[in-house]
Amino acid sequence: MRKNRSKQPANPVSQPAPPVRETSPPAENLRRPGLVARGLISALLLWHLFAVFMAPLSLPPTSQLVSELAQGGPAAPSLMQGYLDALYINHGYHFFAPEPGPGHLIHYDVLDDRRQKIATGKFPDLKEYWPRLRYHRYFMLAEQAELPFPNREAAEAQKLVLDGYARHLLRRHDGSETRLRRDRHYILSPKDSLNGDDPNDRGLFETMFQTVQRASDLTQPESASATRQPAYGGVHLPTSPRSYR
Repeated sequence: MRKNRSKQPANPVSQPAPPVRETSPPAENLRRPGLVARGLISALLLWHLFAVFMAPLSLPPTSQLVSELAQGGPAAPSLMQGYLDALYINHGYHFFAPEPGPGHLIHYDVLDDRRQKIATGKFPDLKEYWPRLRYHRYFMLAEQAELPFPNREAAEAQKLVLDGYARHLLRRHDGSETRLRRDRHYILSPKDSLNGDDPNDRGLFETMFQTVQRASDLTQPESASATRQPAYGGVHLPTSPRSYR
């Protein structure tokens, strides 16, 4: 049986070709910055990462080269120090590995006019200060009261800071006298820890500083030594002890 086939014209009329559309670049290519802009952004990111790394590395103990590079000399701060201060990333953190050092606790008693305790406590204290971020704040207050420089000015700086803590507690509790003590808490050795010794044994504590502040001290004129502004590795102290009240 023969199949029916439609007859094609001998000379079919040619159909017009569809118009050619110009291909446009993808939208992401239009938003991509140029080579120079990408180079500047990369350089800025490298500079920022370098500054974030140098901030803790420049704290003592460190080399003089690293300290001068990050913080500058005694005459003027470095460009990096200004960058760290402007972005508020010069927090004074350090690299704590591989061996942790001793911790510090500050104990205080606030007395009234009859020498009776109206407030007592310590910081940091896991039972009182929570969440963890608030505990860490008090932990750093206790740790940064001492600068790692064994000289006379460092001792004066520690006294200035801790006297300020005592005056703050005196004002907060409206007391007559504040007695404040800063203890160093040594950690157990690996051998003692394996033996099951108590990490809170009193023999692991050593009193490093004590001070007494009275209500009459809040109105005393500033001494000549309190108006100086020593600087230790980029850490500048206030010009007046009133800043710590």
